[in-house]
Amino acid sequence: MSFQEKINELVSKYQQEQTESVVKKFLKVFVGSRGCLEEVEVIESSYDELFDLYDNEFKEYEDEDYVEEFCSIRVDEVKGLLDVSLNEEEGVWYVDVELNEKFCNEIIELSDNDEDDEVIERMWNFVG
Repeated sequence: MSFQEKINELVSKYQQEQTESVVKKFLKVFVGSRGCLEEVEVIESSYDELFDLYDNEFKEYEDEDYVEEFCSIRVDEVKGLLDVSLNEEEGVWYVDVELNEKFCNEIIELSDNDEDDEVIERMWNFVG
């Protein structure tokens, strides 16, 4: 690897670390057991903080096979999404409000109008 490539790699790594630790607004959508919408709210956090929160929570589970099968954290910074599977029934999505302002406003409005099924359907379409 050339000196310039090494410099570019270090700069890229530094920029990624800076991006990940930036506090942002996220739309939190929590789906509980049986697919019921439990919570929709805007929070402030960073990708790092959210990832660490759930990663540490999963480490506390005693059954590693269960965690491997049912618990996951998927981050898509391009889409502005952090997708967390808490167990076989519950999950939470965090959507970057800055990247998806119109979508987040629509989800909040649907939630305010108690259109829970529509919120969940739109979230699944967004997640893909």
